[in-house]
Amino acid sequence: MSVQQIPGPPPPRWYQRPAALRSRDLRLVWLAQGVSQAGDGLFTVGIVWLMVDRTGSGLALSGTLIAQLLPYALLGAAAGALADRWNRRLTMVAADLARALIVALLPIADTLGVLHLWMAPAVAFLLTSAGQFFDPAKNALVPAITPERDLVRVNALLSGTRQVMFIIGPSLGGWLIAGAGTMVVFWVDAASFALSAAVLSRMRTSGRAADMPAGIPRGQEHDAGLWAEVRAGFRYVRRQPVLRLILLYGTLDNVLLSPLPIIIPLFFVGTLGLGSAAFGATLSVIFAGFLLGVALMGVLGARLPLGWTVFGAMVMAGAAVMLFGTGPPLPAIFVLAFFGGAAIATLEVAETTIIQRHTADEVRGRVFALYESVSQGGRALAVALAGGLSEVLGLRLLFYTTGALTLAVALALIAGPTVRRLR
Repeated sequence: MSVQQIPGPPPPRWYQRPAALRSRDLRLVWLAQGVSQAGDGLFTVGIVWLMVDRTGSGLALSGTLIAQLLPYALLGAAAGALADRWNRRLTMVAADLARALIVALLPIADTLGVLHLWMAPAVAFLLTSAGQFFDPAKNALVPAITPERDLVRVNALLSGTRQVMFIIGPSLGGWLIAGAGTMVVFWVDAASFALSAAVLSRMRTSGRAADMPAGIPRGQEHDAGLWAEVRAGFRYVRRQPVLRLILLYGTLDNVLLSPLPIIIPLFFVGTLGLGSAAFGATLSVIFAGFLLGVALMGVLGARLPLGWTVFGAMVMAGAAVMLFGTGPPLPAIFVLAFFGGAAIATLEVAETTIIQRHTADEVRGRVFALYESVSQGGRALAVALAGGLSEVLGLRLLFYTTGALTLAVALALIAGPTVRRLR
């Protein structure tokens, strides 16, 4: 006679695995992202050091960095349409394999003795071009394999992982350059992309979108070419009030805040008279605030109204920037840096989740590609203007202006009922 076993109580909530780790495919996406983004950090350090070491020219370095940004403007919309048309998992795998080969061109050319400095911006351009296919496919795939209730937590985990890898990658790159030389960094970077591709190839989900992207009229399926699909993506955003507002105001906010990495160190040295130790400590505090922001979104984000969350984060970021311009003492700077980092993390997780929730699967790749294209193009312009504006306006006034405009964007965003009702 068998005795029926009574199941025990479920494990406490703190013991349960995070949402993104309960799904095999999500675990693979998370692992692949961490590996490849550590590689991105390696490449950034490697390419900067290569140009500085071989040329000593600021102009050559600027040209290489601009080459990294150009694909956002030139390829973003088309890459998003193709990500919606193709198998998204295979798109990510192919993009990673392409990036592995592209990065490996530099050390191969160096070994053969045919490395020329024009190859560095060319490789930077090609690497970002391949990434234009990976990122929309990933952002479109995640909500397709994530339960609705877990989407905020998953985005928080992915965002936090990216930030951690952004710190680890350059640090590791610096050690590798010092110990083994610049070309070893590119070999390790290429290996990271190959490993990411191998991890993603084990996914069971294809992530394929619907056969016809949203916005293509019935009866015209066979006539719809790539640019028709791109135009359909633009029309889709234009007809969705939530997407239209988040893309517009999110882009404005990103553009306004993007010059901060340039003007903050200038402010530390030229206005506050603080050294590199204080600046480095401030960057660490910003990083800690970012991690707290993603952690809080992971724990509380599913219960928060996302519209008001975006508004609150914009207000916190704008206020921190304005107060920073007053030149407060170092302890107050640390407080402002902490809250600023938390605000940026909250914005990133909330905006990504809103776009994912309010975009049909078959057009999601194009919407994310459009957002990245406009944001990165605006960031490039803002960074290019930051130096000149700091000379014309002065650093304090530039901080005040940036903070005030960020607050104005927040107020304009929340003025209408559409965003206020977002859950």
